[in-house]
Amino acid sequence: MIAIASSLFNALIGTAGAQERAANRRDKLHHLIGKYHDRGLAEMIFRGEVWEGQTESQLLDSMGAPSCVNHGLPVSTASEVWNYGPRRSNRYRLRVKLEDGLVIDWEQ
Repeated sequence: MIAIASSLFNALIGTAGAQERAANRRDKLHHLIGKYHDRGLAEMIFRGEVWEGQTESQLLDSMGAPSCVNHGLPVSTASEVWNYGPRRSNRYRLRVKLEDGLVIDWEQ
């Protein structure tokens, strides 16, 4: 009987957690729609997309804070490179190049 009650309790907690995560995702999407006044743009950011011409603010909302930022690279046209998802020394899952606050290129 205790095992059944424990299983039922765990199932209820799991369901409540899933509902809370869904509500948080809904709230985040509504926040982005209100911030950018464009549902399509907000959905792209919500999905974590990166595109040419994306602003720094949109990139932060889409990908979060970068793991590392390189400024003024002499071998690149970019004024900054934002690096995401460190793999090993100086290797990243995603490198986003920005010039004048806009995304100009990225590499995965």
